[in-house]
Amino acid sequence: MDKSYISRKRDTLPINNEQFNIHQRMGSKISGKKVEVGKGQAVDEFIRSEFEDCEIRIHSGGRYTGNTFHECNFKNCLIWASKKQIIPTWHSSFENCVFKGKYEVRFPGPIVDCDFSLATLNSANFQQDTTLGNVVWPKYPHIVITDALSNYEDWSAVEKPNEFNKYIYHPRTKGRVIVINLADAVDDPEELWEKIKDKSYVNSSM
Repeated sequence: MDKSYISRKRDTLPINNEQFNIHQRMGSKISGKKVEVGKGQAVDEFIRSEFEDCEIRIHSGGRYTGNTFHECNFKNCLIWASKKQIIPTWHSSFENCVFKGKYEVRFPGPIVDCDFSLATLNSANFQQDTTLGNVVWPKYPHIVITDALSNYEDWSAVEKPNEFNKYIYHPRTKGRVIVINLADAVDDPEELWEKIKDKSYVNSSM
């Protein structure tokens, strides 16, 4: 994965709604730009737009992000969130993108060949049936539960601390691949890790 575009200087995409100091674009093709959202007096909107080789800077909370970028396509982009993104479902596609910032998000996909190693994924759920490709996950205490649908019963049987209950997902609705940050999920990540580290469908980069 070529990440040279991460530090590249790009011209900032100008706003086109001066009344509210926001972007309002539909069906746009945007290349080689720094795109800043969440700094105006209303919610930015990019509907069914394509971004390539862009730096996407998200300054607003995640409750707006799914609406800001709805049914958009991102390729070779840096997705950089300044605030934690709690996004129930992000209906966009990402190819060869790098994520920075903190996320609690569900991706219906497709997500292909993306790098999350610079991000904190408190919880991320990937629903697509197709492969995620050459994905790079953040390191431990993040864990990756692969093929969650087939292993749901075994995973549910693992004894977990009470505070972990919010991270018990049913894969039919929440994700086939699930990433969890144990440092956010439980008080003692090492204790839970000892219980699950030998599961064939649980992985972590140490």
